[in-house]
Amino acid sequence: METDHSEEIINRLAFLQDRFESQEGYTIKAKAEEVLEGIGFKTSDLEKPLRTFSGGWRMRVMLAKLLLEKPSLLMLDEPTNHLDLPSIQWVENYLKTYEGAVVVVSHDQTFLDNCISSTVEVASQTLTLYPGNYSFYKEEKVERMEIQQNAYENQQQMIKQTEKFIERFRAKATKSNQVQSRIKALDRMDKVHEVVNDEVSVNFKFKFSQKSGRDVVILDQVSKAYGDLVILKNTTARIERGDKIALIGANGGEKSRVALAKTLISEANFLLLDEPTNHLDFQSVKF
Repeated sequence: METDHSEEIINRLAFLQDRFESQEGYTIKAKAEEVLEGIGFKTSDLEKPLRTFSGGWRMRVMLAKLLLEKPSLLMLDEPTNHLDLPSIQWVENYLKTYEGAVVVVSHDQTFLDNCISSTVEVASQTLTLYPGNYSFYKEEKVERMEIQQNAYENQQQMIKQTEKFIERFRAKATKSNQVQSRIKALDRMDKVHEVVNDEVSVNFKFKFSQKSGRDVVILDQVSKAYGDLVILKNTTARIERGDKIALIGANGGEKSRVALAKTLISEANFLLLDEPTNHLDFQSVKF
């Protein structure tokens, strides 16, 4: 006699459907598309194989994967390196409402100001917490350094006075108790360290052996395309000596510090820099 398993199968199916729904199985594709388009992908890009994209765009895919996983602790290392401005703004808004904790390592000061609620400084083998964004940290650090330096100078003055007293009355028997008391006080003293400014600046000087003419580059009805991807079409532009021009838009590009250093010492009178700050720290960016 055959056993009717139809009810058991239906219950099992209902259980699996509930589980699939609870894990966002029905909405994950739409959410993935929302995240990918938010960080710069076109709708037509979503069906393309990952191998067809450049390294920068692949990094965006990895970022999207992390955001979709929604871990309780999201750790991002330079998340804005390969993003254009609209994509950065999208990530900022996403992180503002992120339910879990977020730890970000970044040199993008505007991004940090817009996203974070506390800052941890790593300096002198110590972690120091500042309860605010990057701008707050900069202001608060200056105040803390001033307080610490004043405390250090006051303590140093007191130490010198105490040492003078010890040297002056060390040989006097009538002052031996006071001398010993001051010696013990110095040994027990919690020393205030002098402020050490570890923000070493990086200085570059651009040199060129031959001065360019007034017109460095003239574009007249210039077009450029990579297959079906049109970069320029009938473009006219003029770059004069001394111009500083930023190209803003989607890109997939990455330059190392070595390549940047090589460029800086080349003595060229016309520089084209692609995301030169991507892998620099704050001090290097400021040059």
